[in-house]
Amino acid sequence: MKRSLFIQTAALLIFLSAAAAGGESPRWYSFNEGMVLAKKLKKPLLIDFYADWCHWCKVMDRRTFSDQAVSAYLNNNFIAVRIHTDRPKQTISYRNRNYSPREFFSFLGGRGLPTLVFMTKEGELITRIPGFVEKEVFFPLLTYIKKECYRKTVPFDKKYISNQGLCR
Repeated sequence: MKRSLFIQTAALLIFLSAAAAGGESPRWYSFNEGMVLAKKLKKPLLIDFYADWCHWCKVMDRRTFSDQAVSAYLNNNFIAVRIHTDRPKQTISYRNRNYSPREFFSFLGGRGLPTLVFMTKEGELITRIPGFVEKEVFFPLLTYIKKECYRKTVPFDKKYISNQGLCR
């Protein structure tokens, strides 16, 4: 009970501090620079695969990434990487190989946009989330990944979403 109250209070403080900052948005990096920062700062990566023509990518920007609490949490706990899949001249270096954005997207198992990919600070794939994700699900997903609940075999389900303190 006390732990749940503490977590709710902490979430509220994060939200209020983000609101006071006024319109903070995620700091986006290229994959190559993000991978260097992830190792240096010991933070997991969030990769957002998108394209200008993708309707749901734009909705994700407006309804999820623009949320102040989401942006503040992302900026403090993750290295946010954005990869435009339609930029063939961009080179992504991963594990001693070079990829175009589309090749890298396919290599990671992407099939449609938007797709989110989470990686450890070492560049190991954690999971891939296809499609639009509402902020009410995305924020708990960020805490789930940050707390490494996936390593503790805690399922990401309604029970976790309603009580984010299940994974310590």
